[in-house]
Parts: sequence; structure tokens; C-alpha cells
Amino acid sequence: MGAPTCKIEDDDGDWSGPIMLIMRGNSGEYEDPENGKNRQWSNGALHEGPAKEYAVLMGILMGFDKGFKPKVLDVTGDPKPPGRGAKPGKDGKVHGTRNDSDGTLAALDCVLNHPGIVALYGFSGGGYNMKHILGQMSSASASDWSPW
Repeated sequence: MGAPTCKIEDDDGDWSGPIMLIMRGNSGEYEDPENGKNRQWSNGALHEGPAKEYAVLMGILMGFDKGFKPKVLDVTGDPKPPGRGAKPGKDGKVHGTRNDSDGTLAALDCVLNHPGIVALYGFSGGGYNMKHILGQMSSASASDWSPW
């Protein structure tokens, strides 16, 4: 495997598994659940404390004694803006793409270069990106990646 290139917030350098890669939502102005007021989420929306707790608890439920180690990808879950000349979708609107968005490509790179990553969690836009991440993994790398 190549050298890890993941942009991880507060990376502690420990990439031994089992790791849950957490992907942020879209950037923008959304409510902060801690105080009920709107704020800018320039790196992508994510209430990190509960997301990290979820990783640990899900890992325990999956049979890992200490749960999953949470790693938050420091890339927004935003789609890539529509290219010039993009055609409207079925709803009549021009949409961006997720298969080549920064979040999708960064997460795919992390998964393929870090054998300790055995679980994914995507909030909002990060969740939409998961479909494209899994779809772009070859069947061979997907079977190697799965802990089951």
C-alpha cells in the first residue's frame, strides 16, 4: 500500500485498525445542535463528538473490544460544481457531481491506502458520497477491505 495521504483532522498518527472513517456533510450555514443557532460549517457540517462516540459504540457492537477508532476526514461532503454546459436532471435543475467530488476522492484514497479502515460513516453529503466511494472500489479491493 502507498503512503497514507488522508487529510484527517487532529490525526494522532495511529492507523492501526479497526478504524471508522467519518465523512463530513456539505459546507454552508446550518444550525449548531449544541446551541440551536446557525453557524458556518466551512469544512463541512458534522457534530464531531456524537459521530466519534457512534464510531466507538458501533465498533463494540460489531465485536471490537475498544470499538472503532474514529478518524474525521477534513474535507467537505459537497458535490463538485456542475461543469460548463451541464444538462439539467430529471427535476429540471443542474446538479453537481459526487463521483468526482473532493470528498469522494479523498475518502476513496484513504480507504484504499489504509488497511486499518474497516468502516465508513458519512453525515449528510458525506453519506451521499459513500455510494460513489463503494461503487468505485474494484470488486477485488472491496473484498479485501471488508472485515467480514
